[in-house]
Amino acid sequence: MTEQPTTTIIAVVDDEEATDPVVQRATELGLERGTRVVLYDVGATATPLESPLPTEFASDGPDRGVPPLLTAQDLDAAGQPILAGRVRALSEAGVDAYGWLPEKDDVEHLTEYARTLGATHVLASTGRAPSVGDLADADLVVEAVDAG
Repeated sequence: MTEQPTTTIIAVVDDEEATDPVVQRATELGLERGTRVVLYDVGATATPLESPLPTEFASDGPDRGVPPLLTAQDLDAAGQPILAGRVRALSEAGVDAYGWLPEKDDVEHLTEYARTLGATHVLASTGRAPSVGDLADADLVVEAVDAG
């Protein structure tokens, strides 16, 4: 019996409560479809002097590097307790959940990351959602979630 490849939903979030509906929708879809969910934290973008991603030292040494999917433990080590808590909550609900800390908050980085993971779906709040045109060449379903 061959396993189906894991599909991925990327949920664009930040540390604000306004993105809670995006996390809720990602949880629903993750459970309904049995897909992996990645919380893509645009609020954790890099400053001019440092990256939001764990350094090679925080990621268990220079030979490991930064994995493309960050666990709640990885996020705690990177100083991202809010995102780590959200990932933990999704995991406890039964969703295969991870986080990501993009270097930049732009459509190009989101598209590149989505391609890397083979993502099929992007969720974002109505005020933050990339347009379908922005992601059209990435062959992604884009869903804007109303922040209520």
